Amino acid sequence: MEPTAFGGMAVVITGTAIRGKSTEDILEELLEEEEAGPFAPVSNATGEPPMSDIASSPAPWLTDTVRWWCYRVSKTFERFQRAVQYATGRLSADNAQHIMLECCFDAGWHPLQILDVQKTLTEAREIFTDHPALPHLIAAACSRVASKWEGNGDDSHEACRWAIEIAEDYAARTNIKLVRWYDVLPPE
Repeated sequence: MEPTAFGGMAVVITGTAIRGKSTEDILEELLEEEEAGPFAPVSNATGEPPMSDIASSPAPWLTDTVRWWCYRVSKTFERFQRAVQYATGRLSADNAQHIMLECCFDAGWHPLQILDVQKTLTEAREIFTDHPALPHLIAAACSRVASKWEGNGDDSHEACRWAIEIAEDYAARTNIKLVRWYDVLPPE
């Protein structure tokens, strides 16, 4: 079969260049590779050395190794920092979430649903007027719901609503008056 019988062209457009080759050139290169064998270096149009020469040089391997070690040392240091913060009782919410997420795989946890305190607090603020104790009540209620909840993953709104009800109950037990918006705002 003649390579000229196809008469097409392949074009590759990248961020730095637009390159094209005719079908004839592509077929010629494939036939040359087949004749030379699978391990023969093939020159390219840019005049750069073949990839096998680049891969065998020590510089990229050394660079990759140094990058890998720097990454591992920095991640280990971050974990150590979080451990010290945890041990001294100065762990932020963000770092606590990092610890929880890093431990999920090792502990065999694969949560399908997360009850978010901020989301629940936002919903509670739509129901109740703002009170200084509301964030602490919602956090305690979310903790209780998380320890008791056995949902199927589709009903996070229901868990959030239950946490708000528990927070309202906690407020009543501690003589904190949470005022609902519909008691304050005039009817529409």
